[in-house]
Amino acid sequence: MPFLSTPLTLSATGSILGSAWISGGIGALSISTIPALLRSNAPTDGLVRAWYTQFSRSLYIPTTGVIAALNYFYLAHRHRSRGREWRGYAGAGVANLLLLPFTLIFIVGINNTLMASSKHSLLNFIAYKPFPLRRLQSLSRICIPSLTS
Repeated sequence: MPFLSTPLTLSATGSILGSAWISGGIGALSISTIPALLRSNAPTDGLVRAWYTQFSRSLYIPTTGVIAALNYFYLAHRHRSRGREWRGYAGAGVANLLLLPFTLIFIVGINNTLMASSKHSLLNFIAYKPFPLRRLQSLSRICIPSLTS
């Protein structure tokens, strides 16, 4: 980022920090929280309460991802208009936006099932629905190699 104006430097810094923040949040959930919940041998009611706590604390992730992506696209536009390298910023914006389809395809169904279980009788939940935290664990195994590469 040589020779950038102060607003562009602040914009780039904010985008990078926002991306790092959501990456850390997602990594903490995938690598630490979900496996720890599943290994805790807690009753289903305790697992649902623990999931709800983590869910409510991670609601910043989609919003921060969209804001960081918009910021990256702004930086890409400004750099391109000045004849500077811009593709890295555009790629970072796309990477941040890819969180949304992943969440909609894989995570929303799990969250909806768990949200319903926290509102309805846990006996019905246990009797008729497989516990979706197991699916989160399998998704964590898919995401962990991409986090480390």
